Amino acid sequence: MEKYSMRISQSEAQSLFRRGLRGLALCLVLALALLLPLRATANAAGAATFTLTIKSAFARTLPALGGQRAASLFQGQTYPVGARTADNQWLRLDMAGLHTEAWIPVNYGTVAGDLGAVPVSAGASAPLGSTPVPGQTPAAAAVAPPAFQPANGVIPTVSQTARDIYQRGLLLGNNPRAFSKIGDCQSVPPYFLAPFDYGVGAYQIGPYTNLTAAITQFSGSFARQSISANSGFNVATVFVPLWADPRKCLRNESPLACEFRLHRPSLALISMETWWGGDPSGYESYMRGIIEFSIAKGTVPILATKADNIEGNGSINAVIVKLAAEYDV
Repeated sequence: MEKYSMRISQSEAQSLFRRGLRGLALCLVLALALLLPLRATANAAGAATFTLTIKSAFARTLPALGGQRAASLFQGQTYPVGARTADNQWLRLDMAGLHTEAWIPVNYGTVAGDLGAVPVSAGASAPLGSTPVPGQTPAAAAVAPPAFQPANGVIPTVSQTARDIYQRGLLLGNNPRAFSKIGDCQSVPPYFLAPFDYGVGAYQIGPYTNLTAAITQFSGSFARQSISANSGFNVATVFVPLWADPRKCLRNESPLACEFRLHRPSLALISMETWWGGDPSGYESYMRGIIEFSIAKGTVPILATKADNIEGNGSINAVIVKLAAEYDV
């Protein structure tokens, strides 16, 4: 049987553990923000509102892409605008119950109402950390780049390579009714897919009734707590035994290996949004390791791009799309 392993030194494991703790802290903050009542309330007559038009985005504590994440926004949500930068490139949203400022680039959505009547926030005339380009006005230099939206591979057809991996996995004893999640705090119950295990009243399938068979087929995997998906995880920590559940995993067994041994998934949903290394090549190296581990186990890897563009140039999502094409999954 084909095998795959990834060795990590003790010093590197300690470094990854510290990064994981930082990721855990951030995930806890995000989880609290998600639990807060974020529904917008009516503003005074004549005030402006902002509606997100891209799939999802993070509001920031500052009018800058480098600002801390304040809350998650999703396509179609509308909020009152409480303030703006002088160049109108960033808007501060009024989000009920949120105890921090929530700024969003104006080009992530549409504005209704009189934006000119919205007060300019003191000290926020331009996004922090923006660098003017020669020959460019300050307002033009301050425009935030749009969130990375891959042009291809978002909903790909199932390749013959993926079918071959799946069939080989069945011969190895994988469960055709099971999938595993490999991810960070965005992949844990009750957020990611879990309602499909909570019963028909917990979700609305709308016109996609053709997916009912898939929901039935993988019943029990949607709300299951995967050992390879947890707060603080990233593409590297899933290889570190220190992060494995000692109640379920073997000595020196990584979370990834433990999850595959216990659940025997035929599919693996890989959604790793957090990367603390700062270097996309490091992300690519570990993501490649996850993909090759899955293929070696006969489990079809399904890669998900991330919603944010905190690195500013879409490099992480570009790596994900590149690897999906390279491995033909």
